[in-house]
Amino acid sequence: MEIAIAPMMEFVWPKSRILEVYLNIAEWGPGVYRAEAAANTHFKRTARQLNRSQAALMAASLPNPRLRRSSAPNS
Repeated sequence: MEIAIAPMMEFVWPKSRILEVYLNIAEWGPGVYRAEAAANTHFKRTARQLNRSQAALMAASLPNPRLRRSSAPNS
């Protein structure tokens, strides 16, 4: 289904909107959805308050957030 929708979505929405929607439907950990909730869960901050390092740690956890914890990357 995504294959059919993606080209149309890229035609209608700018890349920034596509990224915003993706980040707000992605699972950032067990039962944690939305970037704002993930920032609060992992760093006790709002998404706007994250520094670049923390934002990068969150992005790096996306391939498998159930195994990769943003707030504890070495564990």
